[in-house]
Parts: sequence; C-alpha cells; structure tokens
Amino acid sequence: MLRIRKLVLAIAAASALSSGMAHALGLGELTLKSAQNQPLDAEIELLDVRDLTAAEVVPSLAPVEEFSKAGVERQ
Repeated sequence: MLRIRKLVLAIAAASALSSGMAHALGLGELTLKSAQNQPLDAEIELLDVRDLTAAEVVPSLAPVEEFSKAGVERQ
C-alpha cells in the first residue's frame, strides 16, 4: 500500500512539475480503488478547473528525466 501511495504521489508531483497546464489545476483528494499487488486504479480530484472540459485535461506520466530529478524510479 505504501509503495502504491508513493507511486501516485510521484506521478502527481512529476506531472505537476512538467506540465504547463497542471500549474492552473489543483490536486485534491486521492481515491484508491485498486487492491495491493493489483494494477493501480485511482482517481484524483481536480480543483480550480475553471472552464476546462474533461477533454482538455490530458493526464500523462512525466518524462524519465523528471522522475530522475525527483529521485523516483519510473517503471
């Protein structure tokens, strides 16, 4: 469970640091839907979306370089 939480936090932090659009969004509560040792299935509430539509919000993993800067291994 701790490993999944660290992974989710690393993804959120790396995404926020590498995406210009993410600076306009706030990250709210994380809801974990997957069990331990299962593929990650989680929802993160987005805050301050203003007039953005769901189609305009495109989450993605940060580049390997950003993970390295954060000291996190990207799998």
